[in-house]
Amino acid sequence: MEGAKDAAKAGLVAAGRPVESEEQALAPAGAKEAEKQPSNHSTKEEASSAAASAGVVMVSHSVALAELATFNGRTIEKKVNDEEEKCEVEAPASHYDGLMEDFENLLSKPDPVPPPCLRKPEHQPAQRQEERQQQPTRPGAFPEWPNSDSRDNNNRTAAPESSVSSTDGLVVASLVVESGILPTALPHTDDNNGNRRRDWNAKQFKTNVLLGIIALVAIILVLVAILVPAADESTEAQAASTVMESSYPTQSPTSVADSVLSIFPDESSFQILEDPDSPQAMAFEWLLEEIDSLKSLLDGRIIQRFALATLFYSTNGENWAMNANWLNHSIHECDWYTKPEFALMDTISQLYPGFLRDFFSTPLPTSCDENGMYQHLWLDQNNLGGSLPLEIYMLSNLKTLSLGYNHMDGSISTLIGQLSFLEGIEMNLALKGPGSIPTEIGSATELKYISLRSNNLQGSIPSELWQLSNLDTLSLGLNQLQGSIPASQIARLTKLRWLNLEECGLTGSIPTEIGKATSLEFFAAYLNGINGTLPSELGLLSNSFLISLFGNSLEGKIPTEIGELSGVALFAVWGNHLTGPVPKLSALQQTLHTLSLEGNPLLSGSIPAGVCAMNGTCIGDALDTCEAPYGLSFDCSGLLCGCGCSCN
Repeated sequence: MEGAKDAAKAGLVAAGRPVESEEQALAPAGAKEAEKQPSNHSTKEEASSAAASAGVVMVSHSVALAELATFNGRTIEKKVNDEEEKCEVEAPASHYDGLMEDFENLLSKPDPVPPPCLRKPEHQPAQRQEERQQQPTRPGAFPEWPNSDSRDNNNRTAAPESSVSSTDGLVVASLVVESGILPTALPHTDDNNGNRRRDWNAKQFKTNVLLGIIALVAIILVLVAILVPAADESTEAQAASTVMESSYPTQSPTSVADSVLSIFPDESSFQILEDPDSPQAMAFEWLLEEIDSLKSLLDGRIIQRFALATLFYSTNGENWAMNANWLNHSIHECDWYTKPEFALMDTISQLYPGFLRDFFSTPLPTSCDENGMYQHLWLDQNNLGGSLPLEIYMLSNLKTLSLGYNHMDGSISTLIGQLSFLEGIEMNLALKGPGSIPTEIGSATELKYISLRSNNLQGSIPSELWQLSNLDTLSLGLNQLQGSIPASQIARLTKLRWLNLEECGLTGSIPTEIGKATSLEFFAAYLNGINGTLPSELGLLSNSFLISLFGNSLEGKIPTEIGELSGVALFAVWGNHLTGPVPKLSALQQTLHTLSLEGNPLLSGSIPAGVCAMNGTCIGDALDTCEAPYGLSFDCSGLLCGCGCSCN
C-alpha cells in the first residue's frame, strides 16, 4: 500500500504538479467539479464509477495483486496474475487533481473493484449502447458466448480497447485486444439466452420423438419377425395333428373327453352336448368306453372312428344287412365290413359290357391305406336307413364313397367340396331328398365318377359339374333337374365315357360339340324334353356301344353316319318325331342287339335283313333297369317295312 502511494506521488511530480500531501496526491482532480455538477448516481459506488470515467484508473485484484502505477499524463500499467494489461485514457491534466486521494481510498477497500477497462460498466448511457449495437462486426471478431461465465473464462487475454468516447464530459474507456484484432461486442441479453435454450430444447424434443418412432418401428419389426414364424409353426403343428401322438396320457378322463371333443366340428360338438340321444352323442359315448385306447390314438384315427360310429348309429346299423365287426373296439375299423365291389360294378358290367372297365386296377383296392386311414367306403344295398350324417365328410382321405340302393333321408351336402381326394361317389337310389347338387362339388377336382340317379334332386345342374375335366362317368338320371347339355363344356370332357341323363328334366338340343367327346361309350338322355335334330356328329362316337334318346321331341332324319358305327349294341330313338328313310345300318347290324324305332310313324324304307335275325335280350330284370323295349321294334306301316312287314 505504501509503495502504491509513493508511486502515485512520483507520477504527479513527473507530471509537473506539486504534491502537498498524500491525500492530495490520491484525490482526483475533477472530484470537486463532480460534486458541483448534478449527478445521476445515487450511491457512493456509482459516484466512484463516474470518477473513473473522468480518467481515474483503479487497479485492484485478489491476494496476488501487484501494482505499479506510473503517471505520465496518459498511461497506467498494472500486472494481474502475471498477465499485463494496458488501459489507455486521454484526459486533460487537470483531471489528475486529487488522484492520489481517490486512489488511496480505493486501495483501502477490502474488496477492490476492477477498473473500468477490465469490467463491463453496469450502466452505460443509452447513446453509447446504441452506438455499440450499430457497430458492424469486424473480421476476426470473437463470437457471442452463450452466457457471461463462459465468455469471461474464454476471453482472459482481452485487453482494453484504445478508442475513447466522451459522454457528458466524461471519458469512457473501451476494450482493446492485444492481438490487434478489434472485436465489437454484440449486445447480450438474458432473452437471447432463453430463446437459444428454447430453440435447443425444441430441436432436442423433435430429435427424441424421431428416435422414439424409429425405436418403436424397430420393436414392431422384431416382434413380427418373431411372431410370424411362431404362428407358422403353430399352424404346422395343428396341421400335423393327424400324424402326431396325442398328449392324452397325462390327462384325467374328463380332460381326455374335453380334448377329444375339441377336435370335432362345432356342429358335432353341439349335438353331443345338447342331445344325448343323437347319433353323435352315442358315437362319442362309444369312443369313451375305451378311454385308455384313445390315449394312444392319433387325432386322425379318433376322428375316423367317431365318423364311422356316427354313420352306424345314424343309419340304424343294427339293422344293416351286414355289419360284421362294426363298433368292435378290439378290431381295427379298416377290418369292419364293407362291400367287395364299388357301385355294384360286377353286376352292372353284366348289363352293359365295358362299363367301368379300367376304372380300378386289378385287384380291387382295400378299404384303408398303409396308415390305416379310410380310402374306400362301400355299403351299397345294405339296408341303410335313418339319415346320412354330415360326419361322413370328416373322412377326409376318402377316394370313393358308394352307398347306393339304400333308403336314407337327406341329400348331398356342400361339405363334399372338402373331400379333395375324392375320385368316385355313387349314391344311386340312396337318398330320399329333396335336395340339390351343390356347386361345391366342383371343388373336388379329382372326381372321375359321379352317379346320383334317383335321389329326388331338384334345381339346375351346376356349371361347376361340367368343369370337372377328369370325369369318366356322370349319371344324374331320374331326378327333377333343369338345364341342358352345355355345348362348350361337353367338348372339353374328352375323358368322359359314361353320360346318363335319363328322365331328369333335360331340355334344349343335343349340341354338335358332343362329337368331340370321342371317348363316350354310353350316352343316354331319354324321356326328357330334348328337341331339335339328331346331329350327324354322333357318327364320330366310334367307341359308343349305347345311344338311347327315346321319349323326346326329336325330329328330322336319322343320320346315315350312325349306320357306320360298328360297336353300337343298343340304338333307341322311339317316341320322337323322326322322318325319312332308315339308313342301311350295314356296320351297325354286326353288334346291334336292340333297335327301337317305333313311335316315329313317318319313318320310311326297309329294315335290313341282317337286323331281322337279331335276338336282343336284357338280363337286367333283377335290378329293374330294362325300362325301354329291347330287341327289334318299329312301326309296321305302309312307309316302313321289312322283317315280315310288307310295304305299300
